Amino acid sequence: MYGNVDAAIKFFKTLIDVTAEDKGMKMQQSQVDPCLLYLHEDGELKLIVTITVDDCAVSGHPTDVKWFMDGLESRFNIIRGGTLRKHLGLDYVWGFDEEGGKHFVKATMSKKGGATIDQLERFLQREVMIRPTPGKPGQ
Repeated sequence: MYGNVDAAIKFFKTLIDVTAEDKGMKMQQSQVDPCLLYLHEDGELKLIVTITVDDCAVSGHPTDVKWFMDGLESRFNIIRGGTLRKHLGLDYVWGFDEEGGKHFVKATMSKKGGATIDQLERFLQREVMIRPTPGKPGQ
């Protein structure tokens, strides 16, 4: 894919075609964000797929995720990455709230933010001052 300026858009268009409503997978493309696909069955949301260049993050019940991945393998060579731990600078922590009885995911950018601040401080050769946000004009 690298070195070919058209590769990402060709992959995206092929992926949309393979997963289309009128094809076997019956995925729908979001009208708000074309990089988001979803599957409804019997009025229930079954899958959400987010697409970033040549990566997909698939959310849903494990059997539905397997069905989607198996369908992709009919056209693409894929790598099943397992549970999402890090993507686009975000770190994901999966857990279960015993009190509320619900599964959750916590997404943070503390590592990326800390690395950015460290790099800025090295460049400025001084400690960065902490300011309240949002900043006001001229401050």
